[in-house]
Amino acid sequence: MKITLLVFTFLVAIQMEAQLSYAYEFSQIYDSQSSSNEGFGRAIKIEGNYLFVGIPNNDSLASNNGAVAIYKRANNIAPWSFYKKIIPSDIDASAAFGGSIAISGGYLVVGAAKHGGYYSEYGAVYIFSKNEGGF
Repeated sequence: MKITLLVFTFLVAIQMEAQLSYAYEFSQIYDSQSSSNEGFGRAIKIEGNYLFVGIPNNDSLASNNGAVAIYKRANNIAPWSFYKKIIPSDIDASAAFGGSIAISGGYLVVGAAKHGGYYSEYGAVYIFSKNEGGF
């Protein structure tokens, strides 16, 4: 039994190493609008030619209110370009909007775990729908 398990583990390791040998860095994205410690990239999702990047400590409207930056590309080999930044109008300080992101069926769902103010922190989930022009 131990020998079988060892062989299986060894084969899985070989297979994983073979898969990783084909991986390469396609591109790198930096947020020129954010300052340090804003958590750029804390949550990320890709849907087609859209890349969603959570920035939960972004200070655009208030201290650590958070944001989601959306990048877009024309096709699978084109570079990513900044498209827009989403910040809800009712966001408050320390909300951490963008700390979690999910996408399903044309809907972008973004968590703001500390929404409600510094002392209450009851949290909120924001849902955005995709229209013809994108998200």
